[in-house]
Amino acid sequence: MPKDSQVTQPARAGRAQVLSLTLDPSTLSVPVGGALVVWCPSLEHDVAVAVSPVAERERVARLRRPEDRARSLTGAWLLRQVAAAALGVDPAQVAIDRACDCGRQHGRPHVTAAPGYRADGGSPDRAVDLSLTHAGSVVGVACALRGRVGLDVEPRAAFDSERAGEVLDTAATPEEQARARSEPDVALAAGRLWVRKEAVLKATGHGLTQDPRTLSLDPVSGDLTGWPFPEPVTSVHVRDVDPDSAHLGALALIEPVGTLRSPTEARRAAPLVRVLRVLPDIG
Repeated sequence: MPKDSQVTQPARAGRAQVLSLTLDPSTLSVPVGGALVVWCPSLEHDVAVAVSPVAERERVARLRRPEDRARSLTGAWLLRQVAAAALGVDPAQVAIDRACDCGRQHGRPHVTAAPGYRADGGSPDRAVDLSLTHAGSVVGVACALRGRVGLDVEPRAAFDSERAGEVLDTAATPEEQARARSEPDVALAAGRLWVRKEAVLKATGHGLTQDPRTLSLDPVSGDLTGWPFPEPVTSVHVRDVDPDSAHLGALALIEPVGTLRSPTEARRAAPLVRVLRVLPDIG
């Protein structure tokens, strides 16, 4: 984990009735100019259903497997907890939309309603940017008060030699392929490259509709070496934020337009990334 990250020891939500399961908002502070990453194990299905509003339950009804419904509901619950803490309101007062271009609720999350919040971004001090990711039983949310965030996670075991080869062949530039294949652990280098690229593309809002090969990163350091978008490359920061030893996680933070620095200044002024692992205690 990068040296400029602050790792907080596991925190537990206080014992509460399941229907009002909450996290202590004082533990969810977002670093000024930086980002907060919160990792949480997926809630058990019955608990996830109990803490979710009717609209969320209806949204996941189409998912056939209980574990998929539980993971999706846990993500929605965690989004509300993190956004509410950032805005200083009750989670029940926060509405979050994840409408995709296709009309389904699996797109980039954004707050649409909360007391004192302007969804059009007219209140910079109240702006909240969110990103959601999950893999297996791990769910993660990233939040920033300035700029845009993207968060991605994948099981480390998913990157065997075959998958690593596929990633390098389909998502890596020739330079990235050569760099990754020179590493002692090629599968790990490919996995890191994948989650970092997906985090960046989540932050830009393109997702995998953008060919990952149009941007390039050093598979070892994570430094951007090629950037196809209009924002200055010095405003983009990529960090490794693994939730545990079994998963690979990456965060991308794009600073607001107008934050111009030289590459040297950008490295010195890298924003603080706070990583929190929560273990909700449902009694």
